[in-house]
Amino acid sequence: MRSKTVAASLAVTLWLIPISAITSRAADNFKLLYSFPYQGKSGSFPGGPIVLDERGNLYGTTSAGGDLKSCAPQGCGTVFQLAPTSDGWTETVLHSFDWKADGEGPCYNLVLDPRGNLYGVITDGPPGHQGGVFELSPSRNGPWTVKMLHVFHGGTPHSGYVRDTAGNLYGNNYFSDELSELPDGQWSDRAIAQPFSFSTATLKDGNLYDAGGSGTYKYGMVYELTPAKDGKWQELDLYSFRGLDHGFEDGSFPAAGGVFDKKGNIYGATETGGIKSQGCGQYGEQLGCGTIFELSPDGQGGWTESILYRFTDAAHGYSPFSTLNIDSAGNLYGTAVGGTGGGWGVIFKLAPGQNGDWTYSVLHNFTDGKNDGAEPYAPMIFDKQGKHLYGTTAYGGTYNGGIVFELTP
Repeated sequence: MRSKTVAASLAVTLWLIPISAITSRAADNFKLLYSFPYQGKSGSFPGGPIVLDERGNLYGTTSAGGDLKSCAPQGCGTVFQLAPTSDGWTETVLHSFDWKADGEGPCYNLVLDPRGNLYGVITDGPPGHQGGVFELSPSRNGPWTVKMLHVFHGGTPHSGYVRDTAGNLYGNNYFSDELSELPDGQWSDRAIAQPFSFSTATLKDGNLYDAGGSGTYKYGMVYELTPAKDGKWQELDLYSFRGLDHGFEDGSFPAAGGVFDKKGNIYGATETGGIKSQGCGQYGEQLGCGTIFELSPDGQGGWTESILYRFTDAAHGYSPFSTLNIDSAGNLYGTAVGGTGGGWGVIFKLAPGQNGDWTYSVLHNFTDGKNDGAEPYAPMIFDKQGKHLYGTTAYGGTYNGGIVFELTP
């Protein structure tokens, strides 16, 4: 099996929510849209999420493939487009990265602006640098052009970026940072807060919300960053996870960002913590199998944490790694990188009940097969109608170079 990476709070009260896990799986409406080669010019290993434009085209990155000579033998990575056709989906490589010109290892999410420009990160290079942020722009009848907005001299990007209405970009290096365009067309970078995360922040009402960092108990936290009038940002720690070492089962090490419902509640996932179980492999036995949690405002400036689900075994998946999705009915969808069978991961759903119960079900079990994927590290996205979920897996597919998939819940 390929190795898997395990990556001052306000006054809060821990409440346990009764849940019921369904052992039988829901109807599997899973469709493989595209398989990447293991080493090829069309890209390999799509570890990041998909972004969708108004025409229904999908965009994403592969961490390898493309220019196989520049970063021999695996390739420096690509940005790709998948366009729907009457016969399926057609892949087009929009840009192949070159180590000397623009680095390697594009990863994490892309951002699509109203003009159709794409923004993303590379995790290493160009020479003398440790990654950077790029803009990829379409032309009317020609190829897409890439521009490096900023390269880092110290510290590698740990997440993708999110864009506000003014065009500023916010992400994570060894701190939370802001990229802003200057009048001369250059871009400036500044640190706005100390904590950093391995997930892309959520932008809501001008504030940034994310999960990661250290927290009071060193097991991670959920935090809010708020801009002040003087240009500085204020950090507010909403909840610090206590971990199993402190006798709590509230989760630890949140690798996923937060998602809001209509009432302002925040939902997220922790990769470990919850319940220790041999059914989740070595890490689960030592650190716990992971949790799904809710943070609710208590009306007095604080937040209350509720555990919606604790992962317990491979049959239901474990180690949720990516930011959740929420539909109009309040159902939560996500991926876990462990379980079932060969341990290649699952897609799951949590449905709210009338009495505060949440029902858990596995929608798809990844098998690492030629018509399937393996290791779904990236968040999924809904289409504009909220009917289909699109996502990627880093491995699996016809050539074991990863896939893009569609799931109809």
